[in-house]
Amino acid sequence: MLVGLIRRQLAGLRGRVWAIVVLQLVQAAANLLLPTVNAAIIDDGIVAGKTDVVSRLGILMAVIAMVQAASAIAAGYLGAVVAMRIGHRLRAEVFTRIQSLSSQDVALFGTQSLTTRATNDVQQIQAFAVLVFTMLFAGPAMGVGGIVLAVHQDVALSVVVIIIVPLLLLIMYLIIRRLIPLYREGQDLLDRSGASCASKSSVWM
Repeated sequence: MLVGLIRRQLAGLRGRVWAIVVLQLVQAAANLLLPTVNAAIIDDGIVAGKTDVVSRLGILMAVIAMVQAASAIAAGYLGAVVAMRIGHRLRAEVFTRIQSLSSQDVALFGTQSLTTRATNDVQQIQAFAVLVFTMLFAGPAMGVGGIVLAVHQDVALSVVVIIIVPLLLLIMYLIIRRLIPLYREGQDLLDRSGASCASKSSVWM
């Protein structure tokens, strides 16, 4: 449901989303290449005593680092911009919908609950969108690329990486599975606290 909502809000922003995907993949590739180039500097340059190889690979490593930094900054900026656009559209839709409700509907849902939907819930969706746009493609690319490079470097040691990556995915799944009920419980508590504050304010008035 949440993914479908974000997908609907991305109308007209497909170009920026694809740019974020490309930048994330470039960032992941650069992150994976840096240790490889560093190892080549040591093995082919320092150990062999070839200063020209060290200089050449050092320049290449610096270029890769700059590309990685530029890609990370650009992806983060575009991800934040797209997330803010999603939040802006969602707030406008929620506000328009609330304005169309009758007095009976407002009393049924509760003013505090509608306020929470238009503020805190939209902010949570924005935070989720930023997380998606900054890690959704870079994370899997890093995992797969890391396994490929590990197998290429040393098949025996790569078994450790192949075992750890699925284990980390399982741990993340269990954490998310535990957090979803806690998040819903927190939303209920937030609504109750808002209702309590509203009732106290009406009594004082």
